[in-house]
Amino acid sequence: MQYIAFVHGNSDSTPTMDAWNQFLKNAKESGMFQGGSALGKRHAIGKKQASDSTETIVGFMRFDTDALTVLKRLLDTHPVILNGGTIELREMPVS
Repeated sequence: MQYIAFVHGNSDSTPTMDAWNQFLKNAKESGMFQGGSALGKRHAIGKKQASDSTETIVGFMRFDTDALTVLKRLLDTHPVILNGGTIELREMPVS
């Protein structure tokens, strides 16, 4: 199963670069990590207004695993979580 983790910008404090480097090292070594990125400037396209998700979501990470509990344990060590913030994990069903 593929998952996308939306990283919210609601941490109580800013994670250190060392914390990010350690988490990314562990994520890569897990074999589940498929990449991710910070989010940049928003460009809304369409005729209707929509809330700006980048007001709360600052990045994303993709994972591929059949072991959801293992992924959740990894995300428990995410720098945003360790600094009081939120990760929103969503399944990415095959369509």
